[in-house]
Amino acid sequence: MPAKPPPPPAQILARVTRTAVFNGRLQFGAGVAMALVNALNQVGSGAILGCLISGAGALQLHGRTQLHAGDYLGHRWLIRSQLLLLGAVFIFCAVQMGRFDPALVEQIEFTAKQTAALEQANLTKEQAVHGAYILGLVLLGLFSLLYQGALALYYWLKREAVARALTGDDAGELTLH
Repeated sequence: MPAKPPPPPAQILARVTRTAVFNGRLQFGAGVAMALVNALNQVGSGAILGCLISGAGALQLHGRTQLHAGDYLGHRWLIRSQLLLLGAVFIFCAVQMGRFDPALVEQIEFTAKQTAALEQANLTKEQAVHGAYILGLVLLGLFSLLYQGALALYYWLKREAVARALTGDDAGELTLH
């Protein structure tokens, strides 16, 4: 069975811009909501992260607008927005790892079965909650690495087809800077 030919550059450009609009709007909206909720609860680091998330979404929408206007530089904004968001999440996770509040343990009610399991594992309640807290931050960072990294890679791999679609050149090699 012969290999299926790649889609034409114009179709790839349409997919890239559709992805950028969906993801940009989602990031922008989620970031604004996160910033507002954290600001109302007086959680500065969460509010700052929310602003950075919405900013990354706005950069992505800006890149899509530039592509729509025929400017290839918009494609670079798509990649940079994902890297900005990835960096912001990593910094947030690193800062939060050092900010564990032991008072959080007192807010959690453990059942007798959970307490027995902790005793059997030779863990205190504080150690268990701290471990879960760190695990949650690591998972957030890992998820962000996978999602934002994959999206940045997707945009990067589509750069030549996007450039061809914008220039109308469907054949030949293209050198991008």
